[in-house]
This record gives sequence, structure tokens and C-alpha cells, in this order.
Amino acid sequence: MTERISAAAHAEAMATYAAAGLQRAKALGNRGPLRLGRNGRLAPEILEAYERTGFYVFENVIARPRG
Repeated sequence: MTERISAAAHAEAMATYAAAGLQRAKALGNRGPLRLGRNGRLAPEILEAYERTGFYVFENVIARPRG
């Protein structure tokens, strides 16, 4: 039988789960600003991270609207 938990306990468990996932994601080393090498192509570290993990998260590439 499934144990029932309160909405507050569920929210707390989900927050803990999400925080742990974010910490693991940041530890992958596959996120950061868009950087180009001298040849105008993506920096080698970005390509290495992409090849290692299958994706790269570019941060702060699109400006947020002011307001």
C-alpha cells in the first residue's frame, strides 16, 4: 500500500530532489558562456564538454528584457 504524505512534505521532498539534480547538472562541466577560439569557432573546452555529455548549456546568450 502506498504511504500518504502531506502536500508540504511532498513539496519539501521535491525541492530537495530538484536541488540535488541541479547540483549534479552543474557538476557536469557542460555549461557556461558562449566562447570562441582564435579561429572564430567554438572554444575547444565547449566541444569537449559536448562530446563528453551530449549537450552544452550556453548561459547568458540571450539578454533578458528590461522592465
